[in-house]
Amino acid sequence: MRAVALPLVVLIGAAYEVVLLFTPLLAPYRFPIPYAVPVFDTPFVLAAVAVAYLCLKRHRLHADRRSAVLGPVCWLAALLGLAHILTQPDYPGTPGVNPGIAPYFFFLSYLAAFVGAGLALRAPAGRLALSERARFWVGVGFLALGLLLALVVPEIRPVLPSLVMRPGRLAPFAIAAGGIVNGLAAFGALWAGRRVLAGREADPFARCLVLATLIWLFGLAGFLIHPFRYGVSWYVAGFARPVGLGVILLGLARAQETRRGAS
Repeated sequence: MRAVALPLVVLIGAAYEVVLLFTPLLAPYRFPIPYAVPVFDTPFVLAAVAVAYLCLKRHRLHADRRSAVLGPVCWLAALLGLAHILTQPDYPGTPGVNPGIAPYFFFLSYLAAFVGAGLALRAPAGRLALSERARFWVGVGFLALGLLLALVVPEIRPVLPSLVMRPGRLAPFAIAAGGIVNGLAAFGALWAGRRVLAGREADPFARCLVLATLIWLFGLAGFLIHPFRYGVSWYVAGFARPVGLGVILLGLARAQETRRGAS
């Protein structure tokens, strides 16, 4: 099952992108759903908090480098997802286009996920001992960074270019910025996980990080190919983030089982 998981994700993702690129099959369908952002982002926020907690707990018990890196970044991703909910609640009275600041937080939450996976995959094997005081200040630093982003973006809103044009299509700037920045971060994560892709690393946690990165990449790429709010690709992009974190949760559980079996 482990051997087919990666090719299966690649096959499904590639088929999804081909359908969006070369057929009008999914293009006509748009479903403005009230509270769509909270419905899709709340599972992402909860999953990011769960992954962050388990990663930091794993590091506390085993001084694991990858867990120490991924945990704080997941806290940051959760804060950015929460900011997306607060800036785009999609109330029933205004379920249409909002060309405000919400898409910035959407793309930033994806960026945090890619960066977290890349840094964790790039972390060298071995233990990383951190004192309670050091863990506390790391947590404070990432919390401050998330709050800083959440405060700065609304403050500079008047000078930010709109990311959405009517009737709900992403602006060319949004497509270019979201694609280039997140694409580079995703490429960096996959490059860091090339040993997993080549089958030379047996760590189940690393495998799940690569799988999650691919799921996120296919979800976001589909939305950039068909960049309409409330389109099928928009919902898939929103759903891909918690699914990827769910895969990482499975990786954490498998790594724990492997450690228990070895001890």
